[in-house]
Amino acid sequence: TIATDDVVPASQSGTWTVQPGNTPNTSAWLVQDVPATAGGLLLSSFLSTAAVQSTSVKGSAGMVYALEFFNISATPVYVRLYNKATTSDGSDTPVWRGIVPGNTAGAGFVKTWDKGLAFGTGIAFRCTGAIADADTTALAANVIIGTIEYK
Repeated sequence: TIATDDVVPASQSGTWTVQPGNTPNTSAWLVQDVPATAGGLLLSSFLSTAAVQSTSVKGSAGMVYALEFFNISATPVYVRLYNKATTSDGSDTPVWRGIVPGNTAGAGFVKTWDKGLAFGTGIAFRCTGAIADADTTALAANVIIGTIEYK
């Protein structure tokens, strides 16, 4: 039995712990991002046409890291993400929904997921002029821009 205030001799062999410099393990490690020319996120970008915007971004499993949508029309539009390898006709259930506010001077949102939002089947999105998931209200041409950052 060892009391909590006893000193027990110990030695280390086998695996050693690496410390940052001459500081205790409780000190923060310094990490520096190094820019790379490969391995970054992929982008899917669109400019609205006079139609419902429905796109298959990736036809296999992936991760979404950010969405950027902006609107220069007076009415809001609605964005939905689907765990689907093909485009959605509105009969599918979205896994994420967002609203892009209407404002002729420009309005929008940027949504990020630092660790990514997982899609096991594929990544698809749909953007329409009304809130219902099955909505078929076309967007106006050249008033909505959107970008999806994914892997």
